[in-house]
Amino acid sequence: MSFDPDSFLAQFDARPSFDPDAWLKENDPDKQSGLRDAANTLIRGAHEGWTGALEGVDRMVASVPELVGAAADTYTRLRHSGVDSGLPEEEKQRQLETIRQRTQEIRPELAQSGALGSGIVGMMDAAKADAEKLQARRQKVNAALPVDEDFQQSTVGGVVTGLGQIASQIPLYLTGLGLPASAAQMYDQGYQDAKQHGADEGTAAMAGIGNMPGAALEFAADKFQLGPVLDMVKKGKAPPTSLLTSLAEKMGMGSKLGTAAAGVAGAAATEAGTEALQQVQGNVVAQALYDQDRGLTEGAGQAALVGGLTGGTVRGLAEGANAALAPRQKPPALDTGMNVPESLETLKAQHQQ
Repeated sequence: MSFDPDSFLAQFDARPSFDPDAWLKENDPDKQSGLRDAANTLIRGAHEGWTGALEGVDRMVASVPELVGAAADTYTRLRHSGVDSGLPEEEKQRQLETIRQRTQEIRPELAQSGALGSGIVGMMDAAKADAEKLQARRQKVNAALPVDEDFQQSTVGGVVTGLGQIASQIPLYLTGLGLPASAAQMYDQGYQDAKQHGADEGTAAMAGIGNMPGAALEFAADKFQLGPVLDMVKKGKAPPTSLLTSLAEKMGMGSKLGTAAAGVAGAAATEAGTEALQQVQGNVVAQALYDQDRGLTEGAGQAALVGGLTGGTVRGLAEGANAALAPRQKPPALDTGMNVPESLETLKAQHQQ
């Protein structure tokens, strides 16, 4: 077969020409890599876990007057739809307007009531200022740790964020502050979501309170995921036994590997269910207070997926850390028979007693 120079040159002509602009765009040195996105997201998640709890406490303290007013408003509206349904519409509106006015007067009246009242107002104002500082600090940290938007919104991004948040809670669980911290975080999440949808301060405070019951589920799920590490650090106890672990042992899968696998599966299922229920709970609160168009199950599937992956990953890492750091048991000493006479004498003495 003879060499055809025209055909040889034609194959190069058929290739697309080199585009320097496209090459620079694809190889931009400032473009975030996946690893960098993951690292920044992990740090962001840990920081949000801490500041979210602190900000939640500050918001609760700062919003006490608005919370009282919102509770009174909600109670009055319930009466208007029940026992007071026969009242004229003008009277109903007058009562609600009175509540709004009284809510605005709480702070000034407290400040003028004496040293105690002014001290309470000062504490609420300080809490509000601290909450704003924490929010500004969170924004600065996020700006210093840029993350690609697509990665942040992805399932992987959600899992990495969850890992950072759970890791930041380990010191709180070790010091017995896990449940209060979870409650404060849930309050902050409900509050922030309401504010993002244009709710006023009182409604946002009520949304935060309505979101807090989910803290019990979050606390239980986190304790289960981190159980091996928490128990090892605190008292060296064995990891808590789950239903799946018990079933695995009864089915003859009671080896360390089988037990660990059952724990991972249990943590994944627990966290998936927890996140789905929390999402539904948040949707119920939003629909009742500030977002009537939100569906009850909106986002529940994605929350369950991210939660399951996060829970399984955390439990797997905890099992691995427990296996790696737990003290090794020494094998039993080899019995050579040299101590048989002594053992017989010991048995005789015990029998005589």
